[in-house]
Amino acid sequence: MEVYYSTDETIWGHSKQAEQLTKFSINRTVLWEEQEIFIPAVYVGVSGAMLDLCVKIPSGDMIRFLKKWENPAESASLKNPEEYEQFESENPSCKHFNTELCLNGTPLALAMGSNLFWYSADVVHQTEAKETLSQARTAPAANDGAVSPWQNDPDAELVRTAYHCGADCCWQFERFVYQWTDAPVLSPQEVTLLFRARPKPVTAGHFVTVSGSGTKPVELLKAVHPTTGREYTITQRECRLTRHSFDNTKGISYPEYSQSLIYSISPSLAPELYEITDCSAGDTPRRTDAPGIPCSHTAAFACAPSPAPDKRLAVSSYHFDRFFSEVCWRLVFYVTPKEDLEVHFPIF
Repeated sequence: MEVYYSTDETIWGHSKQAEQLTKFSINRTVLWEEQEIFIPAVYVGVSGAMLDLCVKIPSGDMIRFLKKWENPAESASLKNPEEYEQFESENPSCKHFNTELCLNGTPLALAMGSNLFWYSADVVHQTEAKETLSQARTAPAANDGAVSPWQNDPDAELVRTAYHCGADCCWQFERFVYQWTDAPVLSPQEVTLLFRARPKPVTAGHFVTVSGSGTKPVELLKAVHPTTGREYTITQRECRLTRHSFDNTKGISYPEYSQSLIYSISPSLAPELYEITDCSAGDTPRRTDAPGIPCSHTAAFACAPSPAPDKRLAVSSYHFDRFFSEVCWRLVFYVTPKEDLEVHFPIF
């Protein structure tokens, strides 16, 4: 299999301008807790390096997931962010991670990554049967000529065949692109990989606030962190209706009203480890030059620094109507599902 250096959509193929990289075989399998990862090769050139990983997904795990979720092929149909959060948490093909790479002790900088999925025949048949039943219930004629979105991508089949990955399970193929941070290592003899799981959101509780409820401290929520077991308290310091000013002169009208919640969290927790977010999606922008036609703009955003070292700010979704008062919030912790794993291997 030929691999060409790329930092765009041609990452799984090649362009005439791209440099063809030299393959150095690794052919090692590691077990990262429950996750089995086959490391076939690293590809090296003057432009940079690319690493391929093959993550094994047992077909039984995928089938159990498919039996639980009504329409897993269309995650956009999920009702709310919490349902999507649960969907991703239970989906065997959503265990995403980053990988740090060193060649001969020289670290490289990660530029981008991409993945492909390959599904075994029993999983494809399971999804096809489910889709056929769903279509028969809603629109029998829709079955004619339907193509399953779970059919395997030709690129995924090419990678599976090239690396001799078995057909009795599912595969998540990861390709990472790296840039040199020092002189290129064109003849590597040793590879060091550090696997880091990406933090995932876990909703720990809900609470409701009312605009204009004063500045007297009000305890809103006590919630337990899902991994540390530590209890955190959210206390309201102030809650007010805020009007934001957006540019509404280009045929688009944006919702301008939101609720600003000033709060404290005890014990203190780094902002990147949690989030307080509105459970409602709010209103979407409207076209003023063509009323009734859907607007391609989906949201408006505003951000502001914390009002004081011991206080923090959360902003609700935006609304056109200024007379909304109650907002239901959720406290989300970002947790790392497992410890980092570092491995060293010789390169052949």
